Amino acid sequence: MTVRRLLIVGAGGWGKVHGNVYAEHRQWTVSAIADADPSVLAAAGERFGVPPDRLYHDPARAIAEAQYDAISVVIRNPFKTPILARALQTGVPVFTEKPLCHTVDDLRRIRAAAALGGGPLMVSQNYRFDPQARGVREMIQEKKLWGPLQGMLVDFARRLGSGDAHITRFRGGLGLNAEMCIHHYDLMRYLTGSDPHFIRAIARESPRGGTAGWDTLDVLLEFPDLLTACYHASYDVPESRTPWGGEWTLDFAEGSLVFCPYADGAYPVRYSRPWTHAWRPDAPLPDREHAYRHNLVAEAFDEFTRALDEGRQPECSLEDNTRSVAMMLAVTEAADTGDTIEFGAFLDRVTGNTH
Repeated sequence: MTVRRLLIVGAGGWGKVHGNVYAEHRQWTVSAIADADPSVLAAAGERFGVPPDRLYHDPARAIAEAQYDAISVVIRNPFKTPILARALQTGVPVFTEKPLCHTVDDLRRIRAAAALGGGPLMVSQNYRFDPQARGVREMIQEKKLWGPLQGMLVDFARRLGSGDAHITRFRGGLGLNAEMCIHHYDLMRYLTGSDPHFIRAIARESPRGGTAGWDTLDVLLEFPDLLTACYHASYDVPESRTPWGGEWTLDFAEGSLVFCPYADGAYPVRYSRPWTHAWRPDAPLPDREHAYRHNLVAEAFDEFTRALDEGRQPECSLEDNTRSVAMMLAVTEAADTGDTIEFGAFLDRVTGNTH
């Protein structure tokens, strides 16, 4: 068994969740840590047994000097892009948290750095590793029981709390759309196995929502095979009525189901008619939210590790996640301009592809 060395860049917040996953993985050892916060850095070094001479306050210096086989970058946007670009230029595998970035310019910079370095990148879009989401995708792809998927209604409604200041400070669509809705856009692509053809969107800002930017968003997406998705996301609610993964109603030709991904197993799948699908027996079904978050990041990191062992691109690769980020950017443009966005042409424009 190969044991690889990992450089952690960003050890606070979600970086702490990631660090716990890495430290427990039998095929990885934490070789060095970088974080600009001295107290976070010291605590991480003690927690993961990394000596002081391998703790760095400057991520760029860590990338230049430390010994590693891969890099984890878990830093909030917009500060992540220059560090992620520097990591990608080394050519080693890189694992990072969502969202990949906030803007077209940042996406292009990241893609250019990845092309220069040549190493793989995986984005931890952990909602797609939810056991219910994996099972529902199998059902959609097989089309064996209820025929083709014909419609999706996705509702996300959360009241932000004191611990969500990193979301409330963003203006425009960066808080709700870029930081949160990217989860749901990626899951739409994952479940259907396709990209939308057309996107329309309306966004609203309200002082009641408690954010500096959009707090309500309605999106209409047209997918291949006449599939339509209606998506509503809001922080402007008196109390939370959905889990963070939202509530998904899927209408098939001969039946319907409702499921809630990333809900700590608290919301069982509801069917309009009996169905005996068996979930993967090894899928994580913990009963506490922090354990659930840990397990879904662990599932994503396991996929990253398997991809390296097998010499292939991982799920949520740069090419794949570029499309999810482009969906988020297209929604922003649709809401800002009132235009209907043709997604294929938009994707070519933001990635610089020409035909």
